[in-house]
Formats: sequence, C-alpha cells, structure tokens
Amino acid sequence: MLLVEGEQVLAYLAILSTTIEHAGRTYRVSGLSAVSTHPHHLRQGHAARLVTSAREWIEASDADLGVFTCDPPLISLYQACGWAHMPATVVVGGTRAQPFRADTLGKATLMGFFSPAAQAHRSDFDEADVYLDLREGDLW
Repeated sequence: MLLVEGEQVLAYLAILSTTIEHAGRTYRVSGLSAVSTHPHHLRQGHAARLVTSAREWIEASDADLGVFTCDPPLISLYQACGWAHMPATVVVGGTRAQPFRADTLGKATLMGFFSPAAQAHRSDFDEADVYLDLREGDLW
C-alpha cells in the first residue's frame, strides 16, 4: 500500500499473507511489513493513516487474523490504529526446524482478530508462540 501526494510517495507498507496452524486450527493470516514514511514527511500522521487503511483492508479480506511485530516504541501508534498489543505472544518466523523468534530481536507482537473463529479462540494466542512457517531466516 502506498500513500501518495502528487508524484511523491509519503508512506509505504507491505501486506503479507500465509496460512498457519495454531492450537489445532487453521487460520488465514495477513500482516504488515516494511512500514515506512518518507523522511521529509515524518510526524504528519501519514503512517497512521496507512496502517489504519491496511487494518481495514485486512479485516475486509478473507483473513482470520492480522499479526506482525514492531519495535516497542511504536506499540502506541499501532494500538491507536486498532491493533491489539499481545505482550506475552511471540511471532516465530523461519521454519519449524530453524525457527526465527521475533523476541530475539526485541520485537513486540500486534494482532487483529477478524473472523468469528479468530475472535472465539483469541485466548489461544495469549502467552503463545505463533509460528508463521516461512522460509529459513524469514520474519515477515
């Protein structure tokens, strides 16, 4: 997703998707990656507008869940955009054989519970590792 003014990109983010198995259930998951704002346009609310739009887009899609990580100082930004901070939940990328834990990078987990199944089983994600089952070394 891009936020563009004229011919200038003010902010950018990627939405990535996969299917995961968690607590015996299968979920369609999307998450944010590479959220960035042009250096000349920082602190003008562009990232918040884009992150809110991305959340709305994911919620309207077939995704059951939204899940991604951020640096702890950014938690309040994402919460203001409708994402839930999951302080005891860890996103695990990589593979099951070669896991890549987001907490080893000091990252915080943010989630959105969109489908009825995800909402009904939200407690399964509290204090849990959420495996994305990506490629070795990948974390969204």
